[in-house]
Amino acid sequence: QALKDGRPVTPDDIFNSFKPLMRDLSPLTERMLKIETKRSAEARAGEYARKYGLTAEQQKQLVDNLVLQGDEQRKALQVMLESDHVSMNEYMKAERAQDRDAGLDETMAAMLQGEKREQFLTERLNEKAEQVQTEADGKVKRIDDIVKLDDQQRHQMFLNMAQTSRYYDKQMQFDGLQDGVTPLAEGTTEKQAMMSVLRPEQVQAYEEHRRERLEKAQQDAAEIGLTIPNDWNPDDDISF
Repeated sequence: QALKDGRPVTPDDIFNSFKPLMRDLSPLTERMLKIETKRSAEARAGEYARKYGLTAEQQKQLVDNLVLQGDEQRKALQVMLESDHVSMNEYMKAERAQDRDAGLDETMAAMLQGEKREQFLTERLNEKAEQVQTEADGKVKRIDDIVKLDDQQRHQMFLNMAQTSRYYDKQMQFDGLQDGVTPLAEGTTEKQAMMSVLRPEQVQAYEEHRRERLEKAQQDAAEIGLTIPNDWNPDDDISF
């Protein structure tokens, strides 16, 4: 009604108005996503049958486990959708956090033995390292554009951003970095890891950028009759 009356609304107001329709359509979307998950799992099983010699029974076990993990992740999203207290931002973050490879490493490590097992673990570590490196490089570039890092800071910022990735493993090695990694304290957030590298004047520059981002978001939203959500975070433009 507020939208019809020309009064400002938040994206959460719009999201909440769509929730009943999304709930009604959820059985259809669930079936579609389950088919997609199974096809992806079957492709992965076929690849690994060729590379690691999986038997037909092992391929079925891998597909079943990946489909089960996909089911569990979608159920968690559905629970959020059923709630009237979950914001659009919270839902979108949870959706982005879903992992199509959930359970893959554990299943394969349990099925393989000897050299094949070591080959799989090494190749998976390398795959994840490439992903971590790509993410960290992107974050460092965005931070550098704001505060102008020096070479030493750029090096440390990369290591810190890499460690905040959910895919990070302390065994990982990265191109062009020979020095050892100083572990971050457990529970360190991405912003804390970033701020620990910056000098006082850079912290000030970052906070100014943050204020400008907030003001621009408010202005852009107001132009189309919206207000920004209460949980909108200007720091999110650093992350993927």
